[in-house]
Amino acid sequence: MPRQELAIMIEAAKLAGQILLADFHLAQNASQSPDEARAFLAASDAKAAKLLRDHLTSAHPVHGLLIEGAPEIAGNNQSRWIVDPLDGYANFSRGLSHWAVAIALEENGEIVAAVINDPLRQETFSAARGEGAWLNGEVRLQVAQGGELRDALLATGMPGADSDRMPEAVAVVHAMLQSASGLRQLGAAALDMAYVAADRLDGYWNRHLHLWHYAAGLLLVREAGGAVVSVDGLTKPIVNGGLVAIREPMAKEFVAAFQKGAAANSR
Repeated sequence: MPRQELAIMIEAAKLAGQILLADFHLAQNASQSPDEARAFLAASDAKAAKLLRDHLTSAHPVHGLLIEGAPEIAGNNQSRWIVDPLDGYANFSRGLSHWAVAIALEENGEIVAAVINDPLRQETFSAARGEGAWLNGEVRLQVAQGGELRDALLATGMPGADSDRMPEAVAVVHAMLQSASGLRQLGAAALDMAYVAADRLDGYWNRHLHLWHYAAGLLLVREAGGAVVSVDGLTKPIVNGGLVAIREPMAKEFVAAFQKGAAANSR
């Protein structure tokens, strides 16, 4: 049952978070060359990934495992863990306090349980299919209903400067700056989606995400009463992580604004 496995996921995310948090503080107080700092942070990410892999596979050896930075491990059933050991690596490496550990459980192609742990703020966002979304197991999360895009506070993630996706991304941002109240780029997709579920943001979008970036956030937002749909259209499948997580009533208006921006870039 997702509820039973959710406890395993929460424990794993918190243990990995402790490792990362200790190294995060050490890195801020250490005198290191840039190369030494990069090596230290990469080692911290690897330690968290190993803990998560060991903890989850020990609890359920027959589950598959998809974890960022490693080859996928095939399971012997229809379940798999989907893991981002350090969502927001660039923030973590620069001492910015917006990063998290994200774990999702997929069964028969559907996400049934999710955990996003922010150890800096001691916040654990969790959800099980059909049982709602929660903060620290005590506060039920609920995305506000109603509202218009012009009043929305949105967040996004931008591609690298040399990406061929940059022109479209800039055009869409321009469209959203004209359509919404405010825009943020916080740098951690899973945690940004948790903030949508917690009603701290009205929406988050990205044109391209890996599954480990958004699997946990997808269930959190939907269980909190929000919408997660393709940026290409409300009825289209999410392809290559091109999605928006947003208040349900704003979804149609957002997709229209996104398409307007994308079309402006193609002219």
